Amino acid sequence: VRRADVLSAWSGIRPLAVDPTAKNTESISRDHIVCEDYPGLVTITGGKWTTYRSMAEDAVNAAIKSGKLTPAYGCITNKLCIVGGEGWDPSSFTVLAQQYKRMKSTHGGKVVPGIMDSAAARHLSHAYGTLAERVAAIAQW
Repeated sequence: VRRADVLSAWSGIRPLAVDPTAKNTESISRDHIVCEDYPGLVTITGGKWTTYRSMAEDAVNAAIKSGKLTPAYGCITNKLCIVGGEGWDPSSFTVLAQQYKRMKSTHGGKVVPGIMDSAAARHLSHAYGTLAERVAAIAQW
C-alpha cells in the first residue's frame, strides 16, 4: 500500500483501565471502571466506543449515589438518539445519492447538479445519519 492509496485514516485515543497492583499488562481491560477516590469526584476510565451508553449510565448512577441525589426517573440513555439519529432510515442514502447537489466553487456559487455514487452516499448516511447531506455540502465547499 502506498501513501497515495490511502484515502483517509481515523484513530481514537482512550485511557485503558489498569489494575495498579498488577505485575503485567495482561490485566489491562477494555471494560470501563467508575470510581470515587475522593468524596464527590466520580471518575470513569476505560471502555469502548460501543459501550458508551452503559458507561454513561454507570457514571451517572455513581454521581447520583455520591451526591445522595434523588432522580425524578431512571436512566434514559437507551432511548436517546445520538446526533443525526432522529428520523434516520437505513435507506436514506438512496435519496442522498439521487438528490445531491454541489456548490460550484466558481464565482457566484451557482448550484449545479452533482453526482455522488451510492457507496459514498451509504457511508455518509450510516456515519452521519440525518446530517449526511450537511457533511457532503461541507466537503464540497
